[in-house]
Amino acid sequence: MGEFQINITNRSSDFIQMFNNPSQELRISCDFKFSQEEINYMSTHCEELLGGKIWITILPEAYRWGGSRMAMFAAQFRNKDPEVSERIKLEKPMLLSELTQLFIRGEFFVLPVNHPTCQG
Repeated sequence: MGEFQINITNRSSDFIQMFNNPSQELRISCDFKFSQEEINYMSTHCEELLGGKIWITILPEAYRWGGSRMAMFAAQFRNKDPEVSERIKLEKPMLLSELTQLFIRGEFFVLPVNHPTCQG
């Protein structure tokens, strides 16, 4: 979500400035169509790609500042590794199924009083 400078780990109050009309939701949708080369890459490296995505959501503070301070989080990485491995097993079939679709839709939305949500 870097295109819009949106960090989904922020507090929901940080998104107030993005609302033109605070009584309506903010929604960003996009459809992706990948080349066969991209699909092959994602299929081959899906566990690594999913792992990176999952780690950032579980331990976002380790990835701030470009990951230059990851060593101080070594214990957390060891403790959370089984959880990440399990989530990879759960999400891998969904990713591989999505990669067979002609288009993949991604959506980011914030309801006026809620925390941001990603789908897709």
